[in-house]
Amino acid sequence: MKKTIYLRARCALLLLFVLGLSLVGCVGRVDDHGSCTVVIACGDDVREYSVPLDKVDGSKGAVGLLDYLKENEGVEYTSEDGGYGAYITSVGNLRANAEERVSVGIWTSVESDQDRESEYSTTVTYEGVTLVSSGVGMTQLSAPDGAVIYFGEIRY
Repeated sequence: MKKTIYLRARCALLLLFVLGLSLVGCVGRVDDHGSCTVVIACGDDVREYSVPLDKVDGSKGAVGLLDYLKENEGVEYTSEDGGYGAYITSVGNLRANAEERVSVGIWTSVESDQDRESEYSTTVTYEGVTLVSSGVGMTQLSAPDGAVIYFGEIRY
């Protein structure tokens, strides 16, 4: 009887430890130095921003980049909780519109976050760099020094 209680308690602690580790891995890595380039493209209107990473709240993943742009550049954004973190519905003048079958797409230069496997994977080229559609949400998206995060329209 004592052995069973001890075993159950040990299993419960192990389960809590594993769950804690999985939550730690849910936030993308944001460097504390250097800068990241954020591009917002809506038709012919393409705007580029350089975000100093030491000014970003890295605990939010790449959402911290948007928070910085909102506070320092006046770039508004909206998001919804999509179950996998923040789902961006608008950023700058780029807006999702279900009637027009437009959503906000995210492309990245960070290889570990790219979606190279799915049938929905797409690429865009910006300033000679090929960016691949993100395979993770904004909260999981990494922002290392020199990264390019590109927001644009996806028509479906």
